[in-house]
Amino acid sequence: MNFTLKPLALAVNLVILGSSAMALPALANNTQGTIEDIEVITISNQRHNSLVDNQSYAQGKTTEADLANWLASVPGANINSNGPITGIAQYRGLFGDRVATTLDGHPIIGAGPNAMDTPLSYSTPLIVDSMTVYRGIAPVSAGMSTIGGAIDISMRKAEVMNSQKVQVSGDLQAGYRSNNSASTLSGVTNIATGDVAVLLYGNTQVGDSMESGDGTVIEPTDFDKTQAGFDVRHSTENNTVGLSYHYTKTTDSGTPALPMDIEYIESSRINLDGDFQLGQWQGEWSVGYLDADHGMTNFLMRAHDPMKKRRNTALADTTDFKFVLNREFSFGELSFGVDGYLATHDSVITNPTNAMFEVVNFNNVQDDRFGFFTEWQNQYGQTTVQFGVRIKHAISNADEVSGNMAMNMSDMNMDSGMGG
Repeated sequence: MNFTLKPLALAVNLVILGSSAMALPALANNTQGTIEDIEVITISNQRHNSLVDNQSYAQGKTTEADLANWLASVPGANINSNGPITGIAQYRGLFGDRVATTLDGHPIIGAGPNAMDTPLSYSTPLIVDSMTVYRGIAPVSAGMSTIGGAIDISMRKAEVMNSQKVQVSGDLQAGYRSNNSASTLSGVTNIATGDVAVLLYGNTQVGDSMESGDGTVIEPTDFDKTQAGFDVRHSTENNTVGLSYHYTKTTDSGTPALPMDIEYIESSRINLDGDFQLGQWQGEWSVGYLDADHGMTNFLMRAHDPMKKRRNTALADTTDFKFVLNREFSFGELSFGVDGYLATHDSVITNPTNAMFEVVNFNNVQDDRFGFFTEWQNQYGQTTVQFGVRIKHAISNADEVSGNMAMNMSDMNMDSGMGG
């Protein structure tokens, strides 16, 4: 089976910004006094003399088990939670894949079919520098598909100090919540010398099932998650090159909104990025790879029928890229860019008590998307005008699915689409 979805899609947006805002950054541990007025006009300290934004600062706690909880303090945004660490971003009524969510510009394609491993679950709050939610129509450069808006997570990077002496700095954080005996421990260390720096970090989060006010245990809402990684960065006057690695491991975590719970999620993410100057043009580029292995069951963390045990094993691999050139002219700032990703998915459902039961739910599913975009923006007095055009090309393909028919009737009556 081979088919193409919307081989050519054209997206054009024209945004005239007066006193309206362009983006909402959610900054880690901002005080409540920062958000007294959601229409506070500030100047964004963005690269390349970008827009003068009307911004609202939302409060984000670095002790949160799920980064998605930061969205609760952004006007118009909220969270749909499958479980304590599987928050799905929602903005102005749209959610899931309709809201483009990126980590440092990299799209995150999870392995779970029903969003057990949501994009925001692939990071930990302590290493997040800021969360930006674009208000209204998102710029075409914000993502491949932004019909429901766009969210970008800016991760903390290794900080070059340009000092011949070795300089070490860092953060250490611990937290505890009595309701479900939840605890978190995080550490970040930055080591810099000359024009090179290394950032090392680690985070562990664990908790039991929550209890309601009358003592009712809400099961299953246990969670156990570990994340660690590093960022190495070399910076000179005209260019920067960085390499980052992020490891995520989740075990035995409940998702009561779904028919299965997380048995494990193990993923590795590698990113290579940089910026440079070419004459009067400034460029940014990035390449990323994500490998995710996800297992889920309906019998390890909840009551179940012994005859209807299910285990779903899902795999996903994603390679993405982005290249952007910017230049300021007398008529405004102009940028050109290309981006895209290549993703594959596999999913197999089995019954551990019946070796004859096997459903190949997804078989080498391919989802490849490529795009070209250009943006122009200029400011006229207190009004900023932005115009963007994006051309997209999407290719999808999948091999044949299958199911072993030598299964008992109770197995055959179960929904083959169960899973996360």
